[in-house]
Amino acid sequence: RPDLIEAAHIDNEENAEVRRIMVERMGVGKWLAETGAKVIHTDDGLGLADGSAKRGLIEDKFGEKWLIGTDGSTERVYTMAIPRSVMTCAEAHCRISGLDREDRLIFEA
Repeated sequence: RPDLIEAAHIDNEENAEVRRIMVERMGVGKWLAETGAKVIHTDDGLGLADGSAKRGLIEDKFGEKWLIGTDGSTERVYTMAIPRSVMTCAEAHCRISGLDREDRLIFEA
């Protein structure tokens, strides 16, 4: 019952995998908002496809990082888990998309 999960329940969970599932079921956006997650980096997606929108790199209280982005045409918000070592939105985008820069595939044919 995701509607019954509270931030305090997640705070008290010692198992990182169970905590990850609880955050997912609660909703990452709700989790980040309720726990005062910190903004690490933001950008406006310049150089990306037309319709690009602002992105944010967020770190939660457990050190997990999330890239928050939107689809410029639908305005749908996406929350994507990324490695803890990532420090910028562009780096997060590249790690998720398989690009070595925001415009070139790592594994070109």
